[in-house]
Amino acid sequence: QTLGDSYVQTGGNPVVSGSDSAFDLNVLNTGFLFLLNTLGALYVADDAQTDVAFGEPGTPFDGLPVGFERGLAVETYSVDSPDVIEPLGVSSSLIKYVAGVAGSAAVLNPGTGGVGNTVLLAIPFETIETASTRAAVMAGLLDAVGLEVTLACPADTNGDGAMTPADFTAWVLAFNTKAAACDQNGDTLCTPSDFNAWVLNFNTGCP
Repeated sequence: QTLGDSYVQTGGNPVVSGSDSAFDLNVLNTGFLFLLNTLGALYVADDAQTDVAFGEPGTPFDGLPVGFERGLAVETYSVDSPDVIEPLGVSSSLIKYVAGVAGSAAVLNPGTGGVGNTVLLAIPFETIETASTRAAVMAGLLDAVGLEVTLACPADTNGDGAMTPADFTAWVLAFNTKAAACDQNGDTLCTPSDFNAWVLNFNTGCP
């Protein structure tokens, strides 16, 4: 925390992601002041009791549904107790939970006078469902802390900058050769489930 705070004070822009980060810092008292002052967030509850969140209006996540893995049928791991947090002072909410316990799933603490911006994301990033949503969330996080990013378009398998039926042919080739473009769900593997992910990514469209 000392190193993290020093990083922020000298203009660093970290994103902290974890379902129990606020719980550990607040309830277990491992860094209460770090949570309040550096991350600009208040701990509200240990479990949002939902697996769906939605981007706040006027933020880089405006209109973005953010589903994450919770329960038995998961590809990474089940997020059994995502923290509920709220912004403190000049901080603001970026993503709010849908249903369950009302509250924020992501808080931005803007820095001034050379101090960096921070984001606390109470949803483990790697558990966000679909590669396209993870890409959009990552872009939003980097945008929120003031960094520029160019979003990838997973369904554009042949990399020509457009989504056309030719991309399906390119995906089949990637699948047969186990090329990197085969992985459409972000699990680092090339399996038949990536076909369903490619269809979803294609229908979602490029950012």
